[in-house]
Amino acid sequence: MKPVILKVGVALVLSATDQEVLLMEHKTMLSLEKSQLAKKLMRRGMQLYRVQIVSEEDYRRVSEEYGDLKKDVANGVKEMINLRWSNACLRHKVMMTNELIMRK
Repeated sequence: MKPVILKVGVALVLSATDQEVLLMEHKTMLSLEKSQLAKKLMRRGMQLYRVQIVSEEDYRRVSEEYGDLKKDVANGVKEMINLRWSNACLRHKVMMTNELIMRK
């Protein structure tokens, strides 16, 4: 019979059947631990997948908002140009009217 080390520094001499039983129990424990780790990994993977989906949705939403803001800025610039043009035209009209009044 071979000695079986159960813990560091502890060795017992067991029969072949006892060794087989211990190995089967150890194998069962390892299988259980493996399945628990696989489940945990799957849950983490699903969480990461959800985070990725949210990130893509956020990206699309932010992209749309950015496009809308660019349009708003462009419209604001056009409006400002029109207002400046109107202001220049009105100023010119007032100056011309004042000149006509001064000439009379």
